[in-house]
Order: sequence, then structure tokens, then C-alpha cells
Amino acid sequence: MRAAHYDLFVETGVDFYRVAQLWAPTGAPITASSVVIGQRIYVDGAPMRVAEMTTSRGNDGTLWVDLIFGLGLWSDPHVRVMADEKMMPAAMVDVTSAAAAFNLNGQRREIPTAIDEKSIVFMMDSGMTGALAGNVGAWSWDLYGVTPGMGRLRLLEGTLTVQRGETP
Repeated sequence: MRAAHYDLFVETGVDFYRVAQLWAPTGAPITASSVVIGQRIYVDGAPMRVAEMTTSRGNDGTLWVDLIFGLGLWSDPHVRVMADEKMMPAAMVDVTSAAAAFNLNGQRREIPTAIDEKSIVFMMDSGMTGALAGNVGAWSWDLYGVTPGMGRLRLLEGTLTVQRGETP
């Protein structure tokens, strides 16, 4: 499993809080016509939540399924596939422990993490972000997690951008 790319933006002197979840393919592929609203389906390698599903028949009698992901807005990703096309459902994976850190001038700095049910919560309070005031810039960061079935995985990677806040 490849780590997902996720960029973070931190303003100094302000509390910072993010939540991450791990999803993985589950079971066998299902047909597009059996997808359920609210279910997560893999599209281009990402587990996307189905917000809306409609069916229609083409002039030749072919049954088509239109899936709109995210919040179901016109700008959210959508696909149109034949009803018998196979799609891979996703299920949330339990994470038993997690660790997040960023590289600051060659030094690894931890970002406090906690497990909340099936979510990984990582945060920095205003004191921690305030201490970054002298390190405005962009730094690489990553998040590792341990799962019962897959072991230790690099879950997220990206750029942590630190911007000086207005709070002293």
C-alpha cells in the first residue's frame, strides 16, 4: 500500500488538529448496480464515498449507473458506468498505534497522535505551533500506523507549511 499525499498548513500560535482514517479494499468486487449510497468505492486508487446514485437506460437498452462522490455537489467527482461493471468496495481498517513527525532542519519533530475509535487524530496546541515561529517555511512530514493485518505502514506523506500567525 502506497502512502497518500496530504499537505498540511500550520499557523504559528494557533491550535492545529487533523483526523485521518485508513481504508483498504475489502472482499470481492461488486457490480455498479449494487453500490449503496454512503458506501466507499475505489476510484483511481482512492476510496471515495458515494453520495448519489442514479440509473438510466441508453437508447440501445443498456442500463447505466451514475455515481456522484463526496457531498454529491455538481463539482464533486462522478462516473458513469454500465450497471454490470465491477467496482471495489473499501472498508475502514483498525489502526492500533500511529506516529506523525516532520523534518525540521534535519531534526525529526514529533506531532502528537492519538487513536479515536478507527480514526487517527494528530494535533499541536498553540504552544507547540508558537514554538515554530522561527521556522516559517515548508517541511516534509509523514504519518505511520500499525494495523493488526498489515503491520506497520506509512499512511500519509506531504509538505507541512508553517506560516507566522498574528498571535505572539
